[in-house]
Amino acid sequence: MGWKCVRPQTTQFLLNDAKALVRDRRHQLNHPKMKDLYDICPPKPCITFGEPSGEVLCWGSAVYDAVKVPAYHNHRLLSVQLARDYKPENLWITPPGDRLAYPYSIFSALGSMFATEKDVGHKADWFLWTDDDVEIDLDGIRKLVAAAHPKDRPFVALVGYDRFYPFPPAVYVMKRMGDLDVPVQWVEVPKSGVHKVYATGLCCAIFHRSLFDILPEPWFATFPPRFRQPMAEPGNVATDSYWCDWLYEHDIPAYVCCDAETYHLGKPIKACRETYDAVRNG
Repeated sequence: MGWKCVRPQTTQFLLNDAKALVRDRRHQLNHPKMKDLYDICPPKPCITFGEPSGEVLCWGSAVYDAVKVPAYHNHRLLSVQLARDYKPENLWITPPGDRLAYPYSIFSALGSMFATEKDVGHKADWFLWTDDDVEIDLDGIRKLVAAAHPKDRPFVALVGYDRFYPFPPAVYVMKRMGDLDVPVQWVEVPKSGVHKVYATGLCCAIFHRSLFDILPEPWFATFPPRFRQPMAEPGNVATDSYWCDWLYEHDIPAYVCCDAETYHLGKPIKACRETYDAVRNG
């Protein structure tokens, strides 16, 4: 396994000395919570088909970027395939909401799940989350679900890769360096298996429903807090890193599943003489 030491000025993950400051600020900043979402765009419940008869999977997907056409069609196909895997009453698909920046985007999907639970009188068992710029097939979802466990592995994600050059895996582990625990980024990704990590991206992840009962709010936040604004610059904290550090602070491990692939869609390439010559000349 290869490792790369993380530097604070080049990563959204903070080292221990900075993380202490972050946790102090967590109580000072007015981070958005679920209740704040209802004043902006009240979430709608999922369409349901009767009383659940088994484990309930609730699937929410982001609507925070210009949804890329391949991902849009991929998610439509996946919804049909998931419906065949689950009985209609056991699959809840959250309705698309307004275009929202993190963390409101994931709050909207969670709000739909909570509203559905209230309507049906039954809690979901799992919350599946996908970004709106990733492709994933049914086999990948099946392997992700199989990797998760209510007690042992309540949060598992597929390995997501940064959609900007050089496209590194968004996976970090804690490594002891002197008297500090330092987040270290994966360089080489295992070909298979489920691995305990410090933090990972939320391209495609599954959460056990109990996590939202166990953990206090805010579950998701960004530094600096934002709404309908561009993504934070490198060095700031994004929602996925905040969530994983929140788990870490409460002694709940995060895991990644390397048995399936997810594809993070980057910027399209314009086909022209310049790109042709660049590819031909290596």
